Amino acid sequence: MVVKPDTLIRWHREGFRLFWKWKSRPRGRPRIPHDLRMLIAEMAVNNPTWGEERIADELLLKIGIRISPRRIRRYMPEKRGAR
Repeated sequence: MVVKPDTLIRWHREGFRLFWKWKSRPRGRPRIPHDLRMLIAEMAVNNPTWGEERIADELLLKIGIRISPRRIRRYMPEKRGAR
């Protein structure tokens, strides 16, 4: 196959562009909405005896949002003075 140098360079540039587009894609799960994060923090503050599992169950029962307890733990405020 005979190819012009310009064509070969264009192919290389397109391949390089696709490679970096793939390489720089976002990793992990998308963040949950801000209002849901605020709701989780409010529930944790207003109900100090509830853990992340209880908050996850309440969100599923009352609002119908399925979210894992580990994910809830990430957005719970840290307890002051707990050691």
